[in-house]
Amino acid sequence: MPSKKQKAKNRRNVSTVNWVENKDGTHSIAVASKVKPDNTQKGNSWVQLLNPDSGKSARKYTTDENANTVQFEEMTLNEVENKSNDDIAQIQRLIDMKRGKLEMCTLPSYDIPKEIWNSAETGKQLRFGFPIEKCRSSADYYVKTYETMVYLEEAAQTLFVQSFNQDDVDFSYTGENQIFYFMKEKRMAEINGAIDENLLDCFVLEPHKKSDFFTVERYSGQIKRKSAEKIFVQMSEESFSKFNSICMEQSFDIRFCLNRTPYQLQHFALDILNEQRLFTALINNPKYDETGNSSKTPPEILIDFSPNLKLNPEQKLAVQSIVNATSKPLPFVLFGPPGTGKTKTLVAAIEKIVRLTDKNVLVCGQSNAACDEIATRLIPALTEDEMFRMYALSYDVHKIKSDIEPYSNRIGKEFHYPPLQFIMKYRVVICTLCTAGTLTRANISPKHFSYVIIDECASAHETMALIPIAGLCTETGKVHANIVVAGDPKQLDAVTKSDQAKKLGFGTSFMEHLFERPLYKCDPETNEFCGKYITQLIRNYRSHESILKIPNELFYNGTLLAKASDDATNWFVNNSLLPSKKFPIIFRSVQGNSERSDANKSMFNTNEVNMVMEYIDKLLKLKLKNGERISQSDIGVVTPYKMQRRCISQACHRGNLDDITIGTAEVFQGQERPIIIVSTVRSGGNKLGFVNNPRRFNVMITRAKCLLVIVGDPHLLQYCSNWRKLITFCLENNALVQSRYRYPSI
Repeated sequence: MPSKKQKAKNRRNVSTVNWVENKDGTHSIAVASKVKPDNTQKGNSWVQLLNPDSGKSARKYTTDENANTVQFEEMTLNEVENKSNDDIAQIQRLIDMKRGKLEMCTLPSYDIPKEIWNSAETGKQLRFGFPIEKCRSSADYYVKTYETMVYLEEAAQTLFVQSFNQDDVDFSYTGENQIFYFMKEKRMAEINGAIDENLLDCFVLEPHKKSDFFTVERYSGQIKRKSAEKIFVQMSEESFSKFNSICMEQSFDIRFCLNRTPYQLQHFALDILNEQRLFTALINNPKYDETGNSSKTPPEILIDFSPNLKLNPEQKLAVQSIVNATSKPLPFVLFGPPGTGKTKTLVAAIEKIVRLTDKNVLVCGQSNAACDEIATRLIPALTEDEMFRMYALSYDVHKIKSDIEPYSNRIGKEFHYPPLQFIMKYRVVICTLCTAGTLTRANISPKHFSYVIIDECASAHETMALIPIAGLCTETGKVHANIVVAGDPKQLDAVTKSDQAKKLGFGTSFMEHLFERPLYKCDPETNEFCGKYITQLIRNYRSHESILKIPNELFYNGTLLAKASDDATNWFVNNSLLPSKKFPIIFRSVQGNSERSDANKSMFNTNEVNMVMEYIDKLLKLKLKNGERISQSDIGVVTPYKMQRRCISQACHRGNLDDITIGTAEVFQGQERPIIIVSTVRSGGNKLGFVNNPRRFNVMITRAKCLLVIVGDPHLLQYCSNWRKLITFCLENNALVQSRYRYPSI
C-alpha cells in the first residue's frame, strides 16, 4: 500500500482540473490528464467532462496531437472512476464546493465619524473622556479607544490610497473575462507595493474629458493582478459592455477605493467582544497577573516524537503544550526568535492534533505568505480531505502555488467561498486573519474549532488578532478554543499609517501586550518562562555565530544558541572577500547624499546603490572553496526605504539580475538568504529616521546565513546605540572597510 506521502505525490501529478462553460450557460468540469490512459494511442491526450448537476455521466474527448480530430464517447461515472480514482475525488470535491456558497451576514458599514475624519485630515488631537493609559482597565474604555484607533487608521489609509489616483489613463482590453489593463510609469512601483499590501482593491473610472451638458458616467471595477509594468483590472458586470465600447476612444481618471473589509471586521470583532463580555476573558484576565507555576502536570495526550521530525527539546515542549492545551482558557505563546524553527514547531503541533485527536484546527496568519508556508509544509502530512486552504475572493489566482491548489478554494480562474458544511468537513482550515472573518459572519459553531493558531501575531494589530477569536470560537464570557499565538515581539510590529493611532498604542500587538503581564514574563532568577503558558525557542539554525552575536545580546538576553551547520554558515570563512578571514561580516563605510524622491518622499542614496552593485558583481564572480559559485537567488538586498529598493531593483534589472530578492525589512521578515546586503541609505548629519528603529535593525541583520554586508555611514549610524554596538563589533574584528572619511578606531 502506498504511503500518504506517495499518495499525495501521485495526486499532484495526475491531472489539472478546471471548469468549462457549456453553450447553454451551465458548467462542466474538465480534467486534463498528464498521464496517457491505457486505451488511447500513442501521442493522444484526453479530457473528461463531468456534469456537476447530474453527477451521472461524462464524456471522453480523445484528441490526436498530430491531427486535429476529436472523438466523443459517453461514459458512466463508474467507468470514469476506473480511469483515475484520484481524478474523480478531485472532481467530486469541486462539485461539492461549487454546489452553493457561504452564507454570511452583511457587515455594518462602520462609517468613519466626522470628528475623526477632521482629526485625521488636520492632525488635531482627539479628546477622550478618560485617561488614555487606562484604556485597558475596563471594557468600555477599551472598546471606545480601539474603535477610535481603527477609525483613525482607516482614515489615514484612505488618504494614502487617494494619493495614488491617476488622471488621463489609457486602458486596453485583454480579451479575457472583463479584464483590462493600464500602464502608467508615474508611481507604478508604489502602486504595486500598495496592491501587495492589499490596500488597493476597488476603483471608479470617469472619462478624463468631461462634458458640461451630460452627467459624468462612472465605471466601477476591481484590481485583479499586476506585473512590473501593467495593472490588470476587472470591470463590474454592469460597467463592462459600455466601458469596452468606449475605452479605446478616450482616457479615464482612476480613483482608487480602500478595501474597507479589514476595518469593518475589526469593528465587528470589537462589537462581539463587547456583546459577549469577553474583555475579562481575553484582554484583561486577572490570571495574566499571576506568577507562572513551573510545576509540571502529566500530559493527557502522550506524544511519541519520531526521530524523523528532528525536533529539539524546546520545540517538543511547545508541541506537547499546544496539543494538550496546557494554557487553556488562557492563550499559549510560542516565542520564536529568528531562525529558531517557529513554523516547523507549529506544523508539528498541527500534525499531532490531527493524528492524535478528533479536534479541528483553524490556522491564521497576518499574510498569505505565512499561510502558504504552513500549508506547504503540511502537504506531506495531510491529505486533500484533511486540509483546506481558503483564500479571499480578491486574491490573485496567478499567485497560488501549484502544490497548494488541490487543497484550495480555487475553481477555474477565481476563488469561491463554499458552503459552511463543506468547510466544516476539514480538520485543518488555513486562511488569513481577515478571511477568518467570513467564518464568523457565517455563524460557524463556536465549538467547531478546538484550536485557533495565529502566526505572525506580533506583527498584527490587536484588533486583527481578535477576528479569528471573537464570535468564531467564543460565547458569552467564554473562549472555547485553545488560542495559540506565535511570533517575535522583538521584530517588526504592525504597520500603522496613522501617527495619532500609533501614539495611542495601536501598533502594540496582542502578543506584546501578553508579554507585559507577569504570567508571560521571563523569571529573572532562572531566566526561563513558564512552559505551561509560553515557550521560547532558543536554538538558531540559520546564522553564523558572529552574525547572531549582536542581536542575541541586544534583544534576546543572550539566550540564543548558534546551531546552524558549518556547511550552511562557513561558505566565506578564509575567503579573500572578507577583511577578517574568519569573520563573515563586512561593514563598508560609504558617505553619499541621501536624497528624497519627489514622487513618494522616500529616500535613496546613489553612492550606496553603486556600492551594493559592486558587491553583487564581486560575489557572482567569486568561486567558493568547494569550487561552486554564488547564484543570484543566494543574495538578498534589504533596505529601510522603498525608493532605495526601487533604485537597486532597476540597477539589477539592467544587469539581468532579476533573481536577486530586493526589499524592505517588512518584505524580508520571515525570510532568509545565505548572503544579505543591507543598505542603510541615510548619510551625514545626525538624523536617522526609522533606521533608528530597533525592530527594523533586528530584522535586517538577522536574515543572513553565512555573509552579512552592511553598506552605510558609520559616522551617522553611531548615533543609534544598536548600530554603534554593531560598528564597534566590526571594528574589534577588523571588518570595517574605511572610506576616505575614516571612522575612529577603538
